[in-house]
Amino acid sequence: MTLSTKKRAVLVKLETVYNTDSVPTATADGVLMADLSLTPIESESATRSLVRAGYGGFNETITTRYGKLEIKVEMAGFGTAGPATPTASYNALLEICGLAGVVTATTKWDYTPISTAIKSATVYCYVDGRLHKFTGCRANLKMEGTSNEYPYYTFEVWGNYVAVADATLVSPTLTAFQTPVPFTRTSTTLASLLGVANGVCLESFSIDLGNKIVPPTGRINCPDEIVIIDRATVGNITVEGTTVAVKDWWTNVLASTQNNTLDFTHGSVVGNRVQISSARMQIKPPTLSDDDNVEMLSFDTIFAPSVPGDELKITIL
Repeated sequence: MTLSTKKRAVLVKLETVYNTDSVPTATADGVLMADLSLTPIESESATRSLVRAGYGGFNETITTRYGKLEIKVEMAGFGTAGPATPTASYNALLEICGLAGVVTATTKWDYTPISTAIKSATVYCYVDGRLHKFTGCRANLKMEGTSNEYPYYTFEVWGNYVAVADATLVSPTLTAFQTPVPFTRTSTTLASLLGVANGVCLESFSIDLGNKIVPPTGRINCPDEIVIIDRATVGNITVEGTTVAVKDWWTNVLASTQNNTLDFTHGSVVGNRVQISSARMQIKPPTLSDDDNVEMLSFDTIFAPSVPGDELKITIL
């Protein structure tokens, strides 16, 4: 039987007890994906090494095992500003990245980094007639947007391996996911980039939450836990070149300024807006490039907290 990669589905549901299957359902926990990459098994193994009267290799025995998924999701809203219950799988993916969601009723959801009590999820990944389950999942998040294209989240999910089984492909209910809008001057508002907005033309951004994820260790009497053990958030900003009067980027770099602002909102319709903001961005020396004879400045960025968790905020309005 031939299995088609065109026929795939992913369900994600937060766990009440770590590494205990939360049994996600197609009606409540489906993910609207732009792309999906599946690595069913990552492993470490032990190899025998024996003295013998001839050449040849040795067999290995797998000692630890886990799996990975890379899930690409369009950046959009929850459908209603400040809903009591956000889109379940969307919220779950953000929270297993070590982001805590806090609601302001009828207004917004704010997601900020945390270092303790990070939630976990169960993920079901269907590939045509086969089901891959992963429990105890945690993840890293990357965000990116380029002018005149759709912006995306990419979730790198790590989970404990569960035996693969044949299963009928489900058809998830995905109506809670909003239709995205491209990253353009009519749909995206730049409020601040290093304290200015007027005269600054934003071409693209990328942010890597930078979670360091440790798979199960296999140590005696230790549980099979996927752990986020550290975080170092970085990114990149590209803008059109400006005069010093608009912004003196170079002095900012040389001063090692650590409390620069980044604040933009993507989307203009209530219930379908995402705001990315920080007051803790540092820019590194820019690189110059040419785009149809227009000078572009590209800065690598660092987001370092002054107190744990204040380096970055994602707000869904």
